Amino acid sequence: KDQPDKKELAANLNTANVRCQLEEIRLQQANSELSRFKYLRRMESLKERRTFELGETMLASLHGIRAYFHHISDLTNGLAPRLARLQETQTHTRTEFQKQQEPWNKREQNLKTKIAEVSVAHTTATTLVAGISGGQATGVGTSVISPSDPKSLGRVEEEVGVWTIGSDLNTSSLYERDATRGVITEGWLYKKSASRMHLHTWNKRWFVLDKEGLHYLRGGVLKGHAHGVFGNTTMERVKVCDILLCSVRENSTDKSLPRFCFEIMSPNNRPYCLQARGPLEFSMWVDSIRGCIEKQLIGGGTPSVSTLNSGDSTGKDPRSLEEFVDVVDLGPGGTPMLGHDLSSDGAEKALKNVQSCQPQWNPNRKATSSSEIDGMTEQERASFAAAGKSDNEKVKAILKSNACCVDCGAPNPDWVSLNLGVLFCLTCSGVHRGLGVHVSKVRSLTLDALTDVELAVIARLGNKNVNFIYEAEMQSGWTKPTPENTRQEKEKYIKSKWEYKGFVDM
Repeated sequence: KDQPDKKELAANLNTANVRCQLEEIRLQQANSELSRFKYLRRMESLKERRTFELGETMLASLHGIRAYFHHISDLTNGLAPRLARLQETQTHTRTEFQKQQEPWNKREQNLKTKIAEVSVAHTTATTLVAGISGGQATGVGTSVISPSDPKSLGRVEEEVGVWTIGSDLNTSSLYERDATRGVITEGWLYKKSASRMHLHTWNKRWFVLDKEGLHYLRGGVLKGHAHGVFGNTTMERVKVCDILLCSVRENSTDKSLPRFCFEIMSPNNRPYCLQARGPLEFSMWVDSIRGCIEKQLIGGGTPSVSTLNSGDSTGKDPRSLEEFVDVVDLGPGGTPMLGHDLSSDGAEKALKNVQSCQPQWNPNRKATSSSEIDGMTEQERASFAAAGKSDNEKVKAILKSNACCVDCGAPNPDWVSLNLGVLFCLTCSGVHRGLGVHVSKVRSLTLDALTDVELAVIARLGNKNVNFIYEAEMQSGWTKPTPENTRQEKEKYIKSKWEYKGFVDM
């Protein structure tokens, strides 16, 4: 009886297993409930956090925006004084502009008044023409022609004032053109073309009269007049003539030409037939040119040496001796100075005696031409040179002050360019002679009998002073030749230097 019954033991074991399984199920249910609770709590937490975390983020953004605009406000406040000054300047500018408009409005009103007077006169003349055309002998109403009215064209033009309308309008508008410095007279003229191939026989050109002569501008664009059109660098400046050598001929009797024409006659250039825009401008130009001629004759004006000797009719004058003497002078220590007057040392007085630029040959020597000089032997050349040096102390001084060739630096140069005032060696002289007399007039300093004026100019200029101008800016890739260089190398350099002025500081 103490041992349990097998059946009862088996029943208790089944009951215990069921209980264990049920406890396990209940534990799993409890864990599942805990997981569900945590999930619900997480969801609820997220809902609550969304509210305040979004607010915090937005608030941080608003603080950043506030700080940005606060910085902008500080910068704007710093600009306030400058803005106030700018506003004051703009207000002052607007006030000045309005003040400037008042005289312009007055000028415009004066112009309109003058134009209204011209319009009334035009209406009267139109009515007069209509009345006479309709059979009325003297016109209609107040528009009549009295017996005392002028009948000739000139008198009618004078009464109408057709040639003074421009000055009247300028007076009415209070307009005055700025004068150009150094210019005596300038304005529009019609120039008759010398070529029969031109489509337009008469061309309108802006002419300028100054102390150098009469010029006109050609090509380019004629710009504003604030500082004078004469200073316009976009147009070609063509020289008509030198004032001292020209004369003016009025063509009032020539019926083949239009009215108000006059001719400029010059020994070195072709005649220029010009037409003015009315009798007033005609008288202005003729009187100005003649007055300038008279002033230069009375005041001792002298044409350039190149002008006296030039036969070129293109109007483009080569560089003269006076041009270089006028711009180059020796200052303290031998420094070149620009703008010195030739008359300060009496050279101008000597230039007045120049009648020709042709060389004066020494009658005591054998050679009579440059070709004969080139054909001399070295012994003959030396004997002639010694004779020339001993006869003229000025030549000695020139040779001493110009001991080297102006182009290649060879010692003891004895050839000279009259219009350039420089000395060079025999080789370089041949190259200079090939450039033409319009560029360089070559003579022998010791073999040719040069005039005192020519010697004075050469002594005044010299190699150093002229090279100061013609070698002022040596271009890259160029070197000055030496006596050892070939003739071809020297020729290339000399042409670039003298003919094309490639090393002049523009």
